[in-house]
Amino acid sequence: MFTVDKIIPVNSGEKQVLSRSHIWRGLVMKGENALPFVPVMEACDVIERGTENGTDWLIREIRIGGNAMRE
Repeated sequence: MFTVDKIIPVNSGEKQVLSRSHIWRGLVMKGENALPFVPVMEACDVIERGTENGTDWLIREIRIGGNAMRE
């Protein structure tokens, strides 16, 4: 198993362009279909969804370089 994270500043200037709601919707879009956001990804399919203790989650199968992985 491996972990990848990245911090990207949002609205770091004087003018707020994106609301918290806009940012969350973008993250949900990326979670459900990362293809438009990750050029090297060949496939992204949500295979399971759930809610546990007030937290929504999903498991997706992705393919990069011909290798299928679940995340």
